[in-house]
Amino acid sequence: MRLFKVLFLSFIVFSCSSREEVNQQTDNLNYLKVYEGYLYSRPGDVLDSLSWVVSEFKEKSEYSAYSALLYSIAFEQKYGIVRIDSIINKSAQWYSIGEDYYNRCRSMLYKSIALYSLNRVDSNAYLTIKEAESLYKKIDIDNNHVGATLFLYLGRMNRAKSQAGVAEEYLKKSLELSKLANYRTGVLNSSLELFTFYLSYKRYSEALSSIACFGDEEQLPPYIEYNLYNSLFNYYVAKKDTKIATEYLKKILNITNTEELDINYPKIYYQLALQYKRMEQPDSTLHYGVLSVNSIKDSNSTDSHFYYRYLGDIYASMGDLKPSISYYKKAYHSYINAYTKLSRNRVLEIERKYDVEQKNLQIASLEKERIIFINFIFLLISVIIITSSIYYIKKRRIQKKISECEINAKRFEESLNKLWITSEICKSTSFIFPQLIDNVYMEAVRSRKLSNEVFDSLNSIIDQANSLSRSSLSSITTTDEFFAIYGDIENLDQLTDFEKLIYVLNEEGFSNLEIANFLNSSEASIRTMKGKILKKIQRISPENSSIS
Repeated sequence: MRLFKVLFLSFIVFSCSSREEVNQQTDNLNYLKVYEGYLYSRPGDVLDSLSWVVSEFKEKSEYSAYSALLYSIAFEQKYGIVRIDSIINKSAQWYSIGEDYYNRCRSMLYKSIALYSLNRVDSNAYLTIKEAESLYKKIDIDNNHVGATLFLYLGRMNRAKSQAGVAEEYLKKSLELSKLANYRTGVLNSSLELFTFYLSYKRYSEALSSIACFGDEEQLPPYIEYNLYNSLFNYYVAKKDTKIATEYLKKILNITNTEELDINYPKIYYQLALQYKRMEQPDSTLHYGVLSVNSIKDSNSTDSHFYYRYLGDIYASMGDLKPSISYYKKAYHSYINAYTKLSRNRVLEIERKYDVEQKNLQIASLEKERIIFINFIFLLISVIIITSSIYYIKKRRIQKKISECEINAKRFEESLNKLWITSEICKSTSFIFPQLIDNVYMEAVRSRKLSNEVFDSLNSIIDQANSLSRSSLSSITTTDEFFAIYGDIENLDQLTDFEKLIYVLNEEGFSNLEIANFLNSSEASIRTMKGKILKKIQRISPENSSIS
């Protein structure tokens, strides 16, 4: 009883603690849902509140998965990219096994954005966002912010794949949904993407009309401001207006709050040097060429050699060969190191992406499984062949036995037919011989008055016929067939041969008259013989008196 009380109290404590944990988790999730309303209006505040996600992410927790998703959305809203792909990958993995299709769609969308941010030609990014699009349409998500972001990146990726018509359609959908949701960042991003798209196809009037919305903007997010100035620079370069193009490059250099902005300063300075060269201002060209080289942070990057070489070309054009040769050497070493590093990084990326060692182990495992499967198939085929052979041999044997049985049955049937016809003939003529003897006897009695000699002669013939008949009938009881059929009858060996026949025929169900006809005797004699037989049997075995 005490043990029961302890167990009962333990169950109550466990139930209460489990219920408290469930309630705590529910409260945490409800608390996080408050951030949903600030994702698109105040993403910086959301990032500050969820900064713990970066260092304290717990994979097997809905709270952590939801926090990581909100963090990734807010980060993309503030900076236009998703840097930490490991966090959103774990979040997507969590939602992939549940029934929360809304968050599954969002986690897949931002996973693809993370892959696209790291590498714009990554095919996995496109495959992932297509899955998100399929889920978005399947469950009919009623959230224009999600739809606008989804179609924006679909437009960008299809544009990178040179799918111009599809890209334009997606970007227009993104702009439409952004306007419906009064989603300012979405409107700016999709408009800017359409501007770049139209510019690449020299549709200048459509390009300018697509960014008309920027005229009312006083302060832009840094990454949108950067993209806008860069796009306008390309526009004025295409229009061959060098001075205005140069001004937009300088505006890029004046952007503040450049955190998380991937500004390629060597390229910007190089473009400025190129513009001043077109305006035939050698001093400014050299100045920005030097700044381009000095702003290089990694001399082994893939484009660093180009800026070294360009500065070397500037010095060479000025006749100053010593620095020119020096920068040419740097360009050479930078090129060799960059593409050596690129090749190594590419190998590491491929190994990391496809996990070559793991794939090799899987291949080896599959090879073993293939060998086992082939051996199993071979064994199975061998068993089938052996079984079929045994079955065929047994079938042949059975067929042979069936044929032999059919032949024996046919022979037996023929023998049975012969026995039947002979037995029928014997039965139908069995009464003739006794009747003949009776007639002869009556004739002998009648001829006695005429001659005693004839009478004696006829009686002798009758006695001789009866004697021969009985002796021939009695020989039946000595045959092997008789003992094989009737040898099990009790006390049969105590009877005479003639009595044995009477006893057996009586057991087979024949009447006294039929027995008399079979044995060339009279019915009265048969009754008399039965009486004698009964007395013998009763004397030997009193309990057996079946004969009548």
